[in-house]
Amino acid sequence: MTPAAISHHEARHIFGVAAALILLDQKEYPNATVLFQMDSKGGEVAPIVPRKDIAESVAYLSAIAPIAKTGDPSGIRDLLRDDSRSDLRDAGDLSDKDFQLYNSWIGPSTTPIVVVLATLELEKDLGVSRFRKLAKRLRDASNQNLVPDDGWPLADIVPEVKAIAAVKRAKSVLEDLMKEPTPEGMHNTPIRNRIRN
Repeated sequence: MTPAAISHHEARHIFGVAAALILLDQKEYPNATVLFQMDSKGGEVAPIVPRKDIAESVAYLSAIAPIAKTGDPSGIRDLLRDDSRSDLRDAGDLSDKDFQLYNSWIGPSTTPIVVVLATLELEKDLGVSRFRKLAKRLRDASNQNLVPDDGWPLADIVPEVKAIAAVKRAKSVLEDLMKEPTPEGMHNTPIRNRIRN
């Protein structure tokens, strides 16, 4: 990946952190920070949340967030429902570490879909130009060693109100996607049954 593509990828991980935290424990949002590092060879994002169990779950969920780059909500749903490792890798330029983290998620199968859809919503909300500028600013902060040792406040990158709105829209999108007609035999899949309950 190019340096710009790496910064876009890592920015999507950060958006995934924001979405996952809203879903899992919104009251922790004001206290959350993210450590991030980006260079020409790759990058890394780590959420820091006072509750260790929440921090781990946020890391698991945000690992899959770069799939949002596909820009296709129904494709995102299908990719995560089918869970094909090679398709997921291609769709989000995911690393082995991303897969390792994502595969540690043991919660509801719809939660990763909502996280990725919310990541897409956050990106769409910014627009292409502003998203690229944000990703570049994050990369510049990393390259200039400006990221504090205890992490950058998440709310400074993704305001809580924006994260809440993105998660709400993502849930609505997923609900609409679950109403779409499906090929014969798919109407009783576990993911559909969880949405109904």
